[in-house]
Amino acid sequence: MASYEQLLDRAFSRLPETATRRERFEVPQVQVQREGTKTILKNFADICDRLNREAPHLMKFFVGVVGTKGAPDGPRLSLTGSFTDDVLQRAVATYVKDFVMCPSCNRPDTHLIKEERLTYLRCDACGAKHVRKNL
Repeated sequence: MASYEQLLDRAFSRLPETATRRERFEVPQVQVQREGTKTILKNFADICDRLNREAPHLMKFFVGVVGTKGAPDGPRLSLTGSFTDDVLQRAVATYVKDFVMCPSCNRPDTHLIKEERLTYLRCDACGAKHVRKNL
């Protein structure tokens, strides 16, 4: 029979790498530039990478929150209208709360799964699965 330590080592070796990392997660800061009647989110691609989310999903969320049209522009996001840094930063914080952080263990090691007509937030750290609203 295996000892407790051996069983514990075996369990830890089977965990995904993201569940054992301990670095601190920080909400990315937006970098905004205004060009005439448009607001450009300069670091949109970086925000998508740091949140581990697809650009179309995050863009759809931004467009819905600020209530305007938007289009990807390379690594940037172009929004029609003039928006302050605070409005866009609050939008990122809301997105992180609703679509990135696990409600069970409060870790950002999650991914979105679409099953039939529902979207789920699946946590790689604790294994929880929570229903999320569709965009």
